[in-house]
Amino acid sequence: MAGALNKLMVRGVATLKVSGRHADGGGLYLRIATGGARSWVFMTASNGKRAEIGIGPASSVSLAIARRIAGEMREAVAVGQDPRGILGTEAPVEEPAVLTFGAFADQYISSVEDGWLNPVHRQQWRNSLRDHAAMLQNVPVTDVGTENVLAVLQPIWLTKAETARGCAGASRRFSTRQRRAAFVHVTA
Repeated sequence: MAGALNKLMVRGVATLKVSGRHADGGGLYLRIATGGARSWVFMTASNGKRAEIGIGPASSVSLAIARRIAGEMREAVAVGQDPRGILGTEAPVEEPAVLTFGAFADQYISSVEDGWLNPVHRQQWRNSLRDHAAMLQNVPVTDVGTENVLAVLQPIWLTKAETARGCAGASRRFSTRQRRAAFVHVTA
C-alpha cells in the first residue's frame, strides 16, 4: 500500500462519472458502479488474497471520513488485525434511496401546482412527462444529463413544438431545483 495518499479532491469526487475504482491512495478507492452508485471501499491483501471492504456510500460518507476510516484500517493491517473490525465500532451506514427522475418530477409538480391558475396545466405537465419522458422515469435524477433531455426532445421538436418547448422549460426548472436540493443535501 505504499504510495501517495489523498490523491482525490472533494470537487473531483463529486464530478467523477466514469465507472470503476478511483484510487485516493493507501488502499482507499471510490467505486462507481455502471449504474452510477458510488461507494467508498478499502482494498487490502492477506495471505495472497485481495479483499475489498465496503466503507459506505459516497452520498453519506464524506471523503474526510472515508480517509479516517481507511487510515484506521491501514493501522489494523499493520498490526495483524482484521480491518473489518474497524467498521464494527461504528453504526452501519445505510444506502440512501435513489431518487428517480419520475419521483422527482412528481414532487416538483406537486410543490408548484397550487400556484397554477389553470387546472389543465397540472394534467398537461403530468401527461407530457408520461408520454414523452417515459424513458427517464426510472433513471436516477443525478444521472439525467443533456443527452437524456435531447433524447426526449428531438423526436417531438418539429412535430409538437409547443410540447417540446414546455418539456424543455420543465427540464430547466427540474435541473435548477435538483441542483438546489443537491447543494442543501451536501451542506447539511
